[in-house]
Amino acid sequence: MNRYFHSIPVCDYRQARALGSRTNWEIIEALRDAGSAGLTAKEMMKELSLSKNTVYGALRFLEGPSEDSAWIVSRRPPKHPGKKHQEEKFRTVKGEKELPQRIELVGTATRIYVEEVPFGRGYVDADFAEVINPIVKKAVLELKEKWAEIIDSVIEQCKKDKKKEYFPDHDDKPCEECGVKHEAYEFVEAVSTILHQELMDSLPKELFSKHGFGCPKQDMYCA
Repeated sequence: MNRYFHSIPVCDYRQARALGSRTNWEIIEALRDAGSAGLTAKEMMKELSLSKNTVYGALRFLEGPSEDSAWIVSRRPPKHPGKKHQEEKFRTVKGEKELPQRIELVGTATRIYVEEVPFGRGYVDADFAEVINPIVKKAVLELKEKWAEIIDSVIEQCKKDKKKEYFPDHDDKPCEECGVKHEAYEFVEAVSTILHQELMDSLPKELFSKHGFGCPKQDMYCA
């Protein structure tokens, strides 16, 4: 489902419950395959052979699995300028064999849903973040240019030879809401995660013993 991350952060029982539903997973995967173009509820019913009540029940749950996050977002279809025409009841999507086909949009409440699962994204306690933010922001000012150079270098390498399979080009176009391809953002986030892990492994053992944290062995994490 995701080329870069193998896990989704779960913060409470509602999120865990959402992941325990096969229908929810099928909808998330269908929306991910659709990319930033998204799918309407009717398209999901047709593609997954699910009932109206099942799809809308899952969508309501996935739009708010917790108080602080959503795994899917919805938007209105783009409006046509000028006088309303019958054509506004349809949208063009890629059908079988990538051939264009029209999908009917029923009623004024029709919405397009887009997957926004926070793969690889961790949540830090807000109070803790507030304490260390002044130090972190100062470090960012010093490191951001070098960080951008590293990301740029990785992107260039992934355009070549066998590495192309990891280049984030599955999404046809940038998201209308945030302006960026979601898969591309995850790609950059995955590179940053790998860099973070390498930096953690490179920390000198003396740093831990200096503050009374013990002395790390070869495998620092034993959980």
